[in-house]
Amino acid sequence: MRGNKHLIIPEEDFTLDMSLEELEDISTLYLWGTKTAIRRFCNTCGILPWYRPRSNPDGYGITYMCMTEFQQQQQDQRPPNLPQIEFRSFDGQNWEECFLKSNIQKESKTS
Repeated sequence: MRGNKHLIIPEEDFTLDMSLEELEDISTLYLWGTKTAIRRFCNTCGILPWYRPRSNPDGYGITYMCMTEFQQQQQDQRPPNLPQIEFRSFDGQNWEECFLKSNIQKESKTS
């Protein structure tokens, strides 16, 4: 379901409608590598609906296909007023080099 396509947004644009206790009950925290990225996987289906990415620790990565509006768009039922999304490839094998070239860190800044 995830397909590893995600949107990066500023932290102040992210709201979670549940308490930390509820979140901990329904998900599993997973840290690896540098432990900079914070990921919580759903205990029911295993999906990663959002996370705090290593590239943007001041924002969130939201999994594209977990967003109802974009699932509808895939079925040619595009809701009105959806923003345009540009997908770019990211070479995770050469993470540091790709990170520097991508300027992805600007995506979590408020414009």
